[in-house]
Amino acid sequence: MTRRRPTAALAAALISTALALASSAGALAQSAFERSLSSLGVDFHVRCANAGSLNTLHIELRGRATHAISLEVDGVVTGAEVADLDRDGQPELYVYVASAGSGSYGTMIGVTLGSDRRLVRLRLEDIEPESPLLRGYQGRDRFEVAPDALLRRFPVYRPGDPNAAPGGGERTVRYRLGPAPGSERVLRVDRRG
Repeated sequence: MTRRRPTAALAAALISTALALASSAGALAQSAFERSLSSLGVDFHVRCANAGSLNTLHIELRGRATHAISLEVDGVVTGAEVADLDRDGQPELYVYVASAGSGSYGTMIGVTLGSDRRLVRLRLEDIEPESPLLRGYQGRDRFEVAPDALLRRFPVYRPGDPNAAPGGGERTVRYRLGPAPGSERVLRVDRRG
């Protein structure tokens, strides 16, 4: 019986498949996220296993009031910050999540204290897909707190740009949190420029 040697094409295909699988596994194998953040006498504890493309985010309020929530997130937690953007004397917690895949579409999950000292959800105002604000958008969001707004930055793609090389610069969308009591608060897009 003779042994057949794999052809160069078959060997290349096997190597390519192995590298692709290793790359996919590496993209999902993020480090667990755990952080304690404090502001204005309020302590938040954030943790997420970041063990795959779907995870459970745990947010715990510690200190003068205690409360906890757990939410399923589509992606991995990449960061968290505290601020008082509405200047009401109660800090908000902003948690940033990036989805799995080449687009790494970003979302923000936020909470603040309600009048009953329990956590109240914050969310970003929806932007219509046809809006000029999203022209050239293909993910890779980055969020950060500025002194008076939450900033969302992402690269802008021109028609024909490859996924790895956006050529249209970067866009920043500013969100402001205004007073609005309720079970959910919305950070509205600042369209003033």
